[in-house]
Amino acid sequence: MNYLGHLFLSRHLPKAVLGNFLRDMLSPAEIKSWPIELKAGISLHHRIDNFTDAHPENQMARRLLNPYFRKYAGVALDMYYDYVLYQSWERYTGQEFESFETEQYQVIRDHFSSVPERLKYTVRRMIEGQFLYRFTTVNGQSNAFANLNHRARFETGFDQAIGVLERHLPELTIHFNRFFPDMLKHIDLSE
Repeated sequence: MNYLGHLFLSRHLPKAVLGNFLRDMLSPAEIKSWPIELKAGISLHHRIDNFTDAHPENQMARRLLNPYFRKYAGVALDMYYDYVLYQSWERYTGQEFESFETEQYQVIRDHFSSVPERLKYTVRRMIEGQFLYRFTTVNGQSNAFANLNHRARFETGFDQAIGVLERHLPELTIHFNRFFPDMLKHIDLSE
C-alpha cells in the first residue's frame, strides 16, 4: 500500500494518520523520539505493510510484476494499488474522495508541529500538490514512477510502468479486491 491506501486505513484514527503517513520518511532516531500519542500511526503502518506483504493475493500480484520490475515489483504494486483503490472507491466507502482527501490533509496540518523540521517543506509541498489525488490518475502514476526511476541507483523498469499498469489492470484489480477486504478485517476498520 502507498500513501492513499495507508491513509484510507487510518482515516478513522486521526492520531494515527501522521505516523502512518510519515513512517517511511522518518529516521530511526525520529521514530524513537516521536510523540507517544502519535506512535499508533507508526505501529499501524507496520501492521499494514506486514499484512500486505504476507497476503497470498499480493504474493501472486508481485510474481505477475516481477518480470518487469524484479526487486522493485513490490514498490510498483504499492503504487498501483493506490490507483486501483481509487478506481474501486465506492466499493469500500460511501465518503466522497474529495471529502476524504480534505480531511486527511487537515489532520496532517493539525499535527504539523510533530513533523520533523527536515520534512516540513516536503510535507507542505505534498499537500499543495494534492499527493493523494496525484496517485489516482495515469498521469500522476507516470510522474511518480518517473521520479522514482530518476532517484534509483539501479535499473527499475519503471520506464514501462504505465504500459504494465494498463496491460495488467484487470488482474491487479482482482488481486486487490480479494486482498483489501481481508486488510479491512485485519485492522477492523470496515464500514
